[in-house]
Parts: sequence; C-alpha cells; structure tokens
Amino acid sequence: MSNKTRYIQSSQTFFHVYNRGADRAAIFFQERHYLDFVQRMKNAVDPQVLEIVAFCLMPNHYHLILYQKIPYAIPAFIRAVCEGYVKSVNLQYFRTGHLFEGRYRIKPITADEYLLHLARYIHRNPIRARLVTAVEAWQHSNYQCCISGIDDGVTSPGILLGLAGGTREYQKFVEEYVDDDRKNVAGMLF
Repeated sequence: MSNKTRYIQSSQTFFHVYNRGADRAAIFFQERHYLDFVQRMKNAVDPQVLEIVAFCLMPNHYHLILYQKIPYAIPAFIRAVCEGYVKSVNLQYFRTGHLFEGRYRIKPITADEYLLHLARYIHRNPIRARLVTAVEAWQHSNYQCCISGIDDGVTSPGILLGLAGGTREYQKFVEEYVDDDRKNVAGMLF
C-alpha cells in the first residue's frame, strides 16, 4: 500500500494538498479562472466530511490545507474541483491534455506547529513570488477571511485561528514573519 493510499484512508487528519501546472506552466490564465476554481471548491466541499482550512492559488500552482473527517474525502473533493476546472479551461482555450503536472500531492500534517507554519508559508507565497508586497493584497487565498472574521462560504479557518490564539495573533504571526518558513515546511513542498 502506498503512502498516498494510507493517507487518504485516514480520518480526522489535516493534509497539505498541492499541485502545479505541467512543465510549471500557468494553471490560471485570467481572473475568472481563479474565481471559477474557488467556486468549484465551494460547490464540492461538504463540511460533514472535509473542511478547507487554508488555501492559496498561485498562477502556476495551488496549495490547500484540508481537514479530512472521513476516509477518501480528499480524492472525491479534488476530483470534483480539478476535473471540472481542467475541462473548462481546455474548452475555453481549445486545448487538450493535462493542465496539471500529474496527480496532486498530499502530505499529512502531524503537528499543530507544523500546521501554523505551513499556513503562514501558504499565505505568504504570493510575496515570495513577488506578486504582491502585502499578504492581504493577494485576492486568491483565504487570508482575508482569516484576518477579517468574515465567512467566505468556502473555508473553515477556526482551527488555525485557535492554534494561533485568535485573529490578531494569526495576523501578527503571518505579517511579522522571519524568513525561516521554507525550512520549517521543507518536507511538504514540491
């Protein structure tokens, strides 16, 4: 049994799920593609079986922190989101074939501290890529939801905020960052 199979059979577990474009090419080509992907997540998520704790959509990849409540919830969720998204993009651009590099990658998150550092890494990813200069400026993550307390209808950041000690504490944790997250999450990246 592969590790991936073992992971997806787990329940009551946090996972980092991620994928990137084939040949590291873009997977989101226009603003509407980001919105479409988020809408597909909203339509596919069932809080009884899976919660989206954090996400960040980048031009050529995505990161999700998911809490799987029952076995096999993640594969069904990813299939519902990504298969429809790829078909939609392929139709719009008269293309065929793979949009993503391969199957999504999945890693269990085994410690609360790891969860916090990974969420910060994910939310700060647009800054590392020099797409924005402030975390809250990137519109394609749930960071705004985390720091505003406004329900986006997609994510459930409560566990993350609880671990950080609250909304303000999480915002401070993310924004007063020191460049050490890459080593803190080294085993959970591409």
